[in-house]
Amino acid sequence: MIPHNTTLPVTATQVFETSEDGQTSIDCPVFEGERKLQKDCHLLGNFTVKGLSKKKKGEHKITVTLNVDRDGSKRTSPLILA
Repeated sequence: MIPHNTTLPVTATQVFETSEDGQTSIDCPVFEGERKLQKDCHLLGNFTVKGLSKKKKGEHKITVTLNVDRDGSKRTSPLILA
């Protein structure tokens, strides 16, 4: 979401959607690193958006915002759109 060497502070936002019919939660792992494979990057943490009503895949969308302050502290926040 945020390219290497970006000037701090910075905020980046990206929209994600459910990938399966009837999905009632979305797991959101947060990584840092530039490797092509996710397994080769560093996991910072994970959060789960729960309580979604059962809908077809792609109908639930969440916006995830990542804020990095001047000291490099990171905050992530989800917002359910649909």
